[in-house]
Order: sequence, then structure tokens, then C-alpha cells
Amino acid sequence: MKIVRKNLPMIIIATTIIVGTIILAFLPWKPVFQPTGKTPITWNKNEAAATISDLIRDVQANNYDCPFARVNRITVNARNWPYPNTERTRIFVEDALPVVRQQRSVRDRILLAASLAIKCKIFFGSCGRSAGAVYALAGISDRDDPAPTATSTGCMFSDDGCNLDIQKRRVPDSDEGMYLSGTLSTAIRGRNCNAPSDVRRRDCFTSGSQATGQVRTEISGTLQNYPNRWTDFLEAGDWLYIYNGNSTSIGSHSVIFLGWENEADGQAWIFEGNPRSWLPEGRGSDLERLRETRVRLNTTCIKAECGNYYPVVQVYDPDSATMIN
Repeated sequence: MKIVRKNLPMIIIATTIIVGTIILAFLPWKPVFQPTGKTPITWNKNEAAATISDLIRDVQANNYDCPFARVNRITVNARNWPYPNTERTRIFVEDALPVVRQQRSVRDRILLAASLAIKCKIFFGSCGRSAGAVYALAGISDRDDPAPTATSTGCMFSDDGCNLDIQKRRVPDSDEGMYLSGTLSTAIRGRNCNAPSDVRRRDCFTSGSQATGQVRTEISGTLQNYPNRWTDFLEAGDWLYIYNGNSTSIGSHSVIFLGWENEADGQAWIFEGNPRSWLPEGRGSDLERLRETRVRLNTTCIKAECGNYYPVVQVYDPDSATMIN
């Protein structure tokens, strides 16, 4: 008994620990530490695929059912050309903004904004402005071009559009990103002779397809497993720059990757702005010109399986971008 009385405190502590351990073993486990701050938001790829599937079905059935009555009341016709700063585009931004921001995931916001813009046949301007407008609607911003809010359209209607400086790019290797956006882009800059301003140049290609073919050869001959080493990592909502040899100074085209039409064949669904309103008269009817002056759903080849693919030269990852509150 003396030994028990002498060691009683230790016995009590040990007994308490043993009993507590047994009780906890039969209770549902709950984490003791609750992290503070915002709850991580998981992106539901199945829901995103369903959103794009519905969009594809409607577009293929020529069912452009814009859900905003105010937008629908302003008719765009051959005498009322669409421009980025027209009232119709402004009303679309005002009405779409609160709907898009209800989505929790940034990628879901991007896909919904792109889907709504396509269904409402909105014109944001150039391909870069169109992609930037969708990202801005989704809440992606930077210090120079704030995303639109409920009371201000911000970069949406600025002189240079929503040319957002997204911080990170999803590429397998940073050296590859430096190579494609640096040395190579400088080498191919302005080498398509399609534009009148290029006539005096002697170092340019005679067509966009010829320029694209040369760029494709240069990149694939330098980077192993290109372009699939990049395109295998794509997720819906990524902003891509693809080289298509157009007559701009860099010959690249901005699109938003929506998913694969057929990944085995390398065909991707994309959101793109295709502003063709600069076409001179005589290059098609007014309705044909009008049909090309809006954002649209399209397909493009970006994997090696296609053969004559368009090289992807930049990938912007919205998950690493700066978000507004």
C-alpha cells in the first residue's frame, strides 16, 4: 500500500491517459486544428464538362438562347455594327457579372462567362480582348487592369482592353517557356506577309500557313514530345496563345481552352474572339461579316496527332492568377 500511495499521482495520470485513449478510439474522429482563412475550393470537372456539353449541343442546334432580356432587346444587324464599347456589350457585362460570380471555382466562372458570351453573341473586340474580358468577368485581375465590379466595368472598355498580366504559366519546364516566349517569338515576329504593312518586308512568309509550318518545325525540332508535353496538361479554362501565322505583329491567336472534342485526334474546343469587321466591302455579304464579329465556339488542332497542328506558345493558368474579392 505504501508503494501505491507513494506512486498514486503517477497511477492516476496513467489511468486517465489509458481510459481517455480507449474512449477516443470509439468516437468519430474530428481534426483538432481548423485552418483559418478561405476554404479551399475544389473544381468539379464533371460539372464543367456538362456545361460545355450543353453549350456545344445548343450551338450545333443553332440555339443561341441568351438569358438576359435587356441584351436581347438591342438588336445587332448589318446597320448596327457591334463594337466593344456599345451599349449591348455594356449591358451584357452588367447582367452577366453577378451570375458569373455566383460560381465558387474560378474555372467554373470562366466557363460560364464564355458560354454566356457565346450564346448572347457578344463582341468584345480582338481575340486577346475577348479572352481577357472572360477572365475579368471571372474575377481575375492585376494592378494595371482591375477586373469589372458591379458599379464599374474597369478594364472591359479601356483603350487596351483586358490585357491581364497573369502571374504564372503552366508549362512542364520553365526553360521551355522562356524559349517559346522569348527567342522563338522574336524570330517569327512579323514574318507573315498577308497584311499590307508587310509588303515591304523581305524576311516574311507568303502566307499564314507557311509561317505556321515553319514555326511548327522549329519548335518540334528543339523540344522533345512537343506539343503534347504541353497540351497533355491543359485544363478547361486555360488561356492559350497559339501561333497561326496571322497578320498581326506576333502572328499569334488568343483562345480559351474549353475541353477536348476528341483528345485522341488532338481536336480542342475553344472560345475565341474573331473580329472580322475590318474586312473591306466586297469580301462577303453584310450578314457574313456580321456573323464573324462576335465571340464564338470553335475547334482547333493543337496536338501532334492532328498533323498540321497550331503550336501552343503560351499557357496561362487561372488558378495562379490574382483574384479580386
